[in-house]
Order: sequence, then C-alpha cells, then structure tokens
Amino acid sequence: MYERFRAMSLLGQLVTIVVVLLAVSILLQMVVGIVKALVPLAFTALVILGLLWLFDHLRD
Repeated sequence: MYERFRAMSLLGQLVTIVVVLLAVSILLQMVVGIVKALVPLAFTALVILGLLWLFDHLRD
C-alpha cells in the first residue's frame, strides 16, 4: 500500500492525505460527542446505584 501511495503524483498524495485527515477528524468528533453524551448518563447511574446501596444498608 505504501508503494502504491508513493507511486501517486504529488497532487494525488495531497488529496489522499487531506481525505484521510478529514475522515479521522470526523471520527474523532463522533467519538468525543458520544463520550460527552455518556458521561452525564454514567454519573446519573452512579448516583442511582449509590442511593440504592445506601437504602439497602439503612434498611438492614
């Protein structure tokens, strides 16, 4: 694959690199967006589990 990339013209190499960087940037933004959406849900789940644990220990 590296040989195929090196065989391209300079313009072809430039376009290929720009497309790959754009794809990586979009994927990175998607991952960051998913993580930002899941952090509050995880925090809420921890609070609920903590309250259930506390309720269970106080009930005994």
